[in-house]
Amino acid sequence: MGLIKRASLQTVQTGTLHLKDVRGIPMMYTPEAVEAGGEVMPQPVLVTIYGPGSEQHRKAQLAAKQRILELLRQAGGDGRPRDLSEEERHANGADLLADLVEGITGFDFEGQTQREFLRGLFADPSCGYITDQVNAFAGDWANFCKGAANA
Repeated sequence: MGLIKRASLQTVQTGTLHLKDVRGIPMMYTPEAVEAGGEVMPQPVLVTIYGPGSEQHRKAQLAAKQRILELLRQAGGDGRPRDLSEEERHANGADLLADLVEGITGFDFEGQTQREFLRGLFADPSCGYITDQVNAFAGDWANFCKGAANA
């Protein structure tokens, strides 16, 4: 069998998640444009996420920590660091997840950039089932192994 080589342990940079709706049913969308004469076929709503072994993931985590530190440095009324509100923690989590997404298909960004759209989506409590899916996927190293069957 031989000795294990480091290259065989390395993970891939991204993984792809097929989002599910609130009932657990895989989400599908219908593309607006198809090739001339082509049949309109529903497509999966996919999110491509940077894995924990990627440089982008590391940078997103660092940016989230820096946002928290900056908020903590803002002095309270007595000059001491203040506590973070639940809203600030939630907003920082939405920013972090938005930074972890490489791409997403099937959504109308409604004039926003992808990051603006995702930040709003992840910050919306009524869409928490989507946030939970992306969070769980991004935190599971198994989703980023070579040859992983993506969810």
